[in-house]
Amino acid sequence: MLILPMHHRVGLRNLPWMSLVLAALCIVVHLGPQAADETRLGRAEALYRTEGLAAIEAPLFLIYRRTDAPALLPPSDIVPSAEALAPAMRQDRGFRLALASGVLFADPQAHAGWLRRSAAYRELMAAQVSERFAMASDAPTVRGALGSQFLHADLGHLAGNLVFLLVLGLLVERALGPWLHLGLYLISGMAAAWAWALLHHGPPSLLVGASGAIAGLMGALAVLWGLRRIRFFYWFFVVFDYVRWPALWLLPVWLGWELLQWATEGGSQVAYQAHAGGIVTGALLAWGVRWRGWDRAEAYADDPADALDEAAVLGRAQTALGRLDFPALERELAPLLAQATVPVAARLLALRAAQTAGRSDEALMHARALLRPGPATERAGVLESLAAWRRGGGRWSAHEALDHALQLLSAGRGDEAASVLVDAASGRVLPDDFAGAWLRLAFDQQRHGDAVQARALFDALARTLPHTPEAAKAAAQLD
Repeated sequence: MLILPMHHRVGLRNLPWMSLVLAALCIVVHLGPQAADETRLGRAEALYRTEGLAAIEAPLFLIYRRTDAPALLPPSDIVPSAEALAPAMRQDRGFRLALASGVLFADPQAHAGWLRRSAAYRELMAAQVSERFAMASDAPTVRGALGSQFLHADLGHLAGNLVFLLVLGLLVERALGPWLHLGLYLISGMAAAWAWALLHHGPPSLLVGASGAIAGLMGALAVLWGLRRIRFFYWFFVVFDYVRWPALWLLPVWLGWELLQWATEGGSQVAYQAHAGGIVTGALLAWGVRWRGWDRAEAYADDPADALDEAAVLGRAQTALGRLDFPALERELAPLLAQATVPVAARLLALRAAQTAGRSDEALMHARALLRPGPATERAGVLESLAAWRRGGGRWSAHEALDHALQLLSAGRGDEAASVLVDAASGRVLPDDFAGAWLRLAFDQQRHGDAVQARALFDALARTLPHTPEAAKAAAQLD
């Protein structure tokens, strides 16, 4: 599964320069100090052969394999040669630690002899950058938690991580600024490494890669952008497309995928527990940033380069509605309806189209969206469209009716507000607080000096719900 946010185009004005610095550091480390490890490893392997270490270690390795679960070779009735075992013996970190401790040797003299013959080999192996700065599951350190973020197993590992770093950094760094972004990245990466070390089961091993820190950016992006709709590219087996989703929806998807992989891929070399730890840490840090108000509000605006010509789109959609060409209308309105802030005009047109097409559920969805506060200049159009929707058979729930009534009262249309409430109350079981909320609306109008609207609400309540205590109070106001 692949999900990548592709919300903004990249340009000089929005380059995530701290993310670029982090990517450059990873490249320099991989092509510089880590590249020198290849030379050290070649020299170490030559020493391993010339000192005859394979012949000494092979019998001990077979004992280790029988007594330890983390075998690198499959069980076999055929005893392999020392040369065949050599690669596995060199790579098995648990076996190397057991050799160094002396527990596999029959006596101290044999252990001392091995230590002398392997000293140069072990020195070269210990000098490798990955050995010095990666996170070791058997000996976790702060240096390892930090250093592992800048080490990678190979060029493919490096390239894959950097793509995610730059794509996620474009949005996260935009919201946090470069220095908060750097702090969140490093802390998430260190927390991810410690989560891996604490939850690691199996043979001792090393953790390398920036994926834990990058997972922190994934969690941060979901929390920072919240319910704002962001454009994503997704690829699941053979299905792929671009879609706009609320960013927060990705948090359980990303985290759930890592936990599922961790639970089902027991033999995998991928550190899923580090990814999960990074996602949780990044999300918590981003929540703290939002709570403190340290994020940049302007970062969440839609990219001007992606802005739609709203007037032209609405004009084409109106023409399509006039022709009753509903598929064309849906294609035109889809980009506007997918925006974080949907234009009221697009919502009104979508409501009319759904009513005309007889799609009552879709019409109700658009009508509900129009209950949210909007610009005062568009209030009249909203109220007229909602009135037309009600005349066409649309009906609110009790609490939605209260919201609609409040809209109408703010526009001085008390009789219509009373009609909306009466309609919502007829022929259904009402929530316990409905009559009380209706009465409070009436008293609010009365306190604001609008006796006409207040009387309309009192009268409608007294007639519609005559057996409630609230109706008795309303009737008292009419005397």
